[in-house]
Amino acid sequence: MNWKKIDDNWKAFVKENQLIDSSEETHYLYGKQQMYSAVENFHDLQIYYQQKVNKSANPGSSTYTGNGLTITTPIETVEKWRVEIHQLSRWKQLFFSTGKLVIKASHNEINEYIPHAKIEKLFIVCPDLKLSIRKFEKYHNPNIPFDQTVLVLETKHQPETLEHLNQCRDIIINFLEKLVANKKLKPIDS
Repeated sequence: MNWKKIDDNWKAFVKENQLIDSSEETHYLYGKQQMYSAVENFHDLQIYYQQKVNKSANPGSSTYTGNGLTITTPIETVEKWRVEIHQLSRWKQLFFSTGKLVIKASHNEINEYIPHAKIEKLFIVCPDLKLSIRKFEKYHNPNIPFDQTVLVLETKHQPETLEHLNQCRDIIINFLEKLVANKKLKPIDS
């Protein structure tokens, strides 16, 4: 993992998409953690981008420990939708199915709004990629209240190029555009 390349990609990503950047670095005994953070306004919604990179002083540390990209958007759907999309395991792809996506949805209608091709393309780079609509419980973002419904894209693999960062953003934007166009979102209660 090339930290300089990740830093350059993040700066180009923020500039290209005109995001509001609030990145910071924290020092620890074992190294540093860079927390890249940015916000984007989209159709009266806030999209929060967070990319964590551990710059460990220990060369034997795990690549995926504490690293990753998360894109979180507080939303309110017209119906109480829940969905989780992830990749089918390699063994199951070989023996049981020709599809790559596992979609667990509370309503079948949501399937037509999911950008299937974009998600499958990104699995090559981020095999643990997960897209979901669920209650906000795990992540610590002071701008999102606990128990708020959110659209979340997450992976522990570092997007290695600017194109990969933009592909992650495109999945969220595409999904939100379809929900907005079909009037499936309602204003968030303040």
